[in-house]
Amino acid sequence: MARLWASIEHLEPDAFVAQVEALTRELPEGSAVALFERACAQDSTGHPDRSVAMLREELARGHDELHGAVRAFLALALVDCGRSREAAGQALLALSPCLPRYNRSLERYARELVEPAVDGD
Repeated sequence: MARLWASIEHLEPDAFVAQVEALTRELPEGSAVALFERACAQDSTGHPDRSVAMLREELARGHDELHGAVRAFLALALVDCGRSREAAGQALLALSPCLPRYNRSLERYARELVEPAVDGD
């Protein structure tokens, strides 16, 4: 997978995604790593809308060691989709466990940002 990502600039987007799909099929069914790699491939090749759906699916599965990374990449994909308010909320949710204090306050404010904005952003 690392070699494939290193070659992304030399491959057509569809070919790159197909190769990521093929490699991730070698992982166990429901693998968080597979879903994460597939979502990143979609986002990196200009399809952030499909990436958002996959990353949300992964977040819904529960908390694991990649949880913060999934939220961070979801934030980036949301920015690409023009949803900056929600992106800021996801980024802050990823950051909140790292703070020495005020974790709950930051999480509460971030969750308000994640809710769809009434005025569109």
